[in-house]
Amino acid sequence: METSVHPREYGRPSADHTADAESQAGLYAFGILEGGELRRFERHLAACGRCAEVVDGDQAMVMALSLTAPEAEPSPGLKDRLLARAAEEVAVASSASREGRSAQPPTAIADAAWFRLRWLLPVAAILIALLAAGALIGRQLSDSQVVATTPMENRLDRGEAVVLLRRNGDGTVQLHDFGDLPDGRVYQAWVIPPGGTPIPTGASSSGDGSLSLPGDIRGSTIAVTLEDGPGRQVPNVPPVMRVQVPA
Repeated sequence: METSVHPREYGRPSADHTADAESQAGLYAFGILEGGELRRFERHLAACGRCAEVVDGDQAMVMALSLTAPEAEPSPGLKDRLLARAAEEVAVASSASREGRSAQPPTAIADAAWFRLRWLLPVAAILIALLAAGALIGRQLSDSQVVATTPMENRLDRGEAVVLLRRNGDGTVQLHDFGDLPDGRVYQAWVIPPGGTPIPTGASSSGDGSLSLPGDIRGSTIAVTLEDGPGRQVPNVPPVMRVQVPA
């Protein structure tokens, strides 16, 4: 006998939707579910508009909060400790319910414990996600930090140029007051590794722009030529600016 499949309506719970599934939506949003639990929830999510709404909302919340998260590396076993703590809280709630309301049906006690777990697990997941996002953002900011500024030897009668070196090894040629080039000509940057051949990188016709220097440029020579257009693979003329970046 075939079972009919109803299309998912965003925000509307499916016929098999439960409080357990809704809590798993929060864990799913932050990548906490694994193995068979993950596969089962994804099958449910395909038909449950309510869980889809919870997943989207939780992911959007963490994205917004992560912008202000401090740089921090989650310690080993953080996820296991948080989830264990949540389980302990549920056990305490269940015990208190049995002692204080012994006449209450077992199903009511279970519901009270589940209600507590339903909120604790997503909070634990949010904390894990924020710590991870904060560490990632912190690393990105650290990598992009300028750690050295080196003036370039300038053979032109105008302007000045410096090479900015970032912590991750890449850099930028910053041009100032050189004047814009006409007729499609460009300022072309080259990275020349020790003992190597020039590698073309950033190019621009602006005399007050920047030329990108991707890759690790530490220890390399940086040169700028005036080319008749972008796209050259070897220099057509001698460099008008040049400097060696500290290793």
